[in-house]
Amino acid sequence: MDAPEVPTEEKTCPACQLKYEVVKLPSGNVIPATCPRCLPVATLRPDVQGSDEPGGYRGSILEDLDRAGVNVPKYKAATLETFDPDPDAHVLELADQYIEAWRASMNDRWPARDWMYLYGAGSTIDRGRAVPGGKGNGKTFLAIAIARGLIQEGLLDPRRFRFATAETILLESEATFRSNSEDSEIRLLSRYASYDLLIIDDLGVRLPSPHAIRLFDELTKRREAKGTIWTSNLSVRVIAQQAPELERITSRIAGECGDGGRYILEFRGPDRRLARSRRQPAAAGNGAVPCA
Repeated sequence: MDAPEVPTEEKTCPACQLKYEVVKLPSGNVIPATCPRCLPVATLRPDVQGSDEPGGYRGSILEDLDRAGVNVPKYKAATLETFDPDPDAHVLELADQYIEAWRASMNDRWPARDWMYLYGAGSTIDRGRAVPGGKGNGKTFLAIAIARGLIQEGLLDPRRFRFATAETILLESEATFRSNSEDSEIRLLSRYASYDLLIIDDLGVRLPSPHAIRLFDELTKRREAKGTIWTSNLSVRVIAQQAPELERITSRIAGECGDGGRYILEFRGPDRRLARSRRQPAAAGNGAVPCA
């Protein structure tokens, strides 16, 4: 989903001279309210911050998201506050609960993290082929907003967060078979298994190959009880029906999404990308550029 069209303004922190962008909400509030580098954020574990300074997150959140692989120009406004909950208020409530579950386990030496699976409503199988569910309704936006909230609340070291599409992981894996590759599949799997939070976007875009199945089977085994958020236009059931050889993987995903699959979240909202493309362009002369 594209970032909401909300007005932004660049500010300069008078204390540290950091230039940062604020989002102006209809209520009149701005996010962030103060400099993200200087803002003290409460935390239970000062030793897991993305900064050597005690007392909370002191980094630049957009720079940290960019380093983690997030498309920041598109998702710079992705926060829980700017997520449009209509008609998916239930997913926003469970996103808050997911963050609170991280907070409650911060003092555990070996914390176990649930997974989340975010998918578009309406996916089904028609004459043996998978039909995608709703697109552009905020799945990726919310996943990034959750990661951002965890980082800014001091619950997740930004160096231990990674965002990648399922296709990117497959391409990286296939590249390991090249004769001049400096990476190996084992090192690739170890790297993706090491993150405290991994977002895997757009699962199910490509029909699975035997190589893809082996890779994701091993990756999901290595990431059991480590925070993972998946997004897809297909439900877990439809993926398993489309490709029965993926049943072990989809079963593992369903089993890691909390008791009773509480974090398997269906998005029923409209395609906001499509709605945006149909809007009338702003009047000429105000600097707006119509969508191509």
